[in-house]
Amino acid sequence: MGGLGKTTIARKLYNTNNLRDKFKFSGWVSVSKDYNIGDLLRRTIKSLKTSTTKEEFEMLEKMKEEDLESYLRNLLNEGRYLVVLDDVWDVKVWASLRGAFPDNRNGSRIIITTREKVVANLHNERTYVHELPFLGEVESWELFYHPVNHSQQTASTGLPDEIGKLIHLRYLRLPATMINELSPFIVEGQMEFNPMDLINLRELLVSITGQNNRFTLDSIGRLRSLQSFSLFFGQEDAPLFPPLKPLSHCQHLLELTLWNSGYGWKLPTELHEFLPNLKYLCLVAYSMPEDPMPILEKLPNLTFLELGLYCLNKLACAAGGFPQLKFLQIYGNGAQELQVEEGGIPLLKGLSVLDSVKIPERLRSIPAIPWINN
Repeated sequence: MGGLGKTTIARKLYNTNNLRDKFKFSGWVSVSKDYNIGDLLRRTIKSLKTSTTKEEFEMLEKMKEEDLESYLRNLLNEGRYLVVLDDVWDVKVWASLRGAFPDNRNGSRIIITTREKVVANLHNERTYVHELPFLGEVESWELFYHPVNHSQQTASTGLPDEIGKLIHLRYLRLPATMINELSPFIVEGQMEFNPMDLINLRELLVSITGQNNRFTLDSIGRLRSLQSFSLFFGQEDAPLFPPLKPLSHCQHLLELTLWNSGYGWKLPTELHEFLPNLKYLCLVAYSMPEDPMPILEKLPNLTFLELGLYCLNKLACAAGGFPQLKFLQIYGNGAQELQVEEGGIPLLKGLSVLDSVKIPERLRSIPAIPWINN
């Protein structure tokens, strides 16, 4: 499976100086799904050589596959080597390349990262296979929680205008100090871009400053790979949030953060209908006139709910509400009481609220969320 950290671990190991110093040759080659054996051999040679002259480069470009294999094998016969073949999808890759890597039993190592078990299982008695485990539920939420809640503490740095052309971009977080620097995204204060330019974007944070009543989520709603979206309106005189309905087209959206310092904001009653897959929701509101729980409790797959409310005295959950919720955090100087009818939040296993908040007796035995300090 992708995203477990295979490449990250391999890269950290590969970049360890006291390890690399033990090898005469070291090289890193990214393979991926679409590959060409001749090109892989050529890139491996270039990666292993500390410098390549123009003549050598032209020679390699003209060499046939069998000649490249022979050239690589002769090069590696000169000493111990470390080679990383990253993101191998096809068992044929190693079958085609293995002849180029001599086994001189001198401590040379080849590291292969793959998401395919059939590739990893093609080993012999001298091969070690390390399968990365999934994080547990608590560890997963802890890993997610900290980047989301500390993202605005990132130091301000400029970003190039060409960022909108990075079609392989998967993660993008934009503090308020950055948002106006991105001309491909901002046109006179309105978020506009071609979604096809960001087809692989998985995570987006947008922070709006000033009174901008023209901001819409139409373009963001066309980011079909989006999994996490955060929207911050951080000023007291901030306008109301734009309609959230365009996010219904983001069918992979699992995590949503909404932060509004303005007044009179209400959630759409049909939120559960157009965001049925949502698992994490962070809602911070400085002036919300109505209890959001009757709307939020209908989200069928919500697992973690973080509420920062500064105006409501009482929150009420009905029987059968929040069928999948496991972690609930409530903070802010407004909330004084949490009411939960019998049968509400049946799977709750972590609850973090201020000591001043009155909660049902049956919820007092539920432990605090371990990675949150009240």
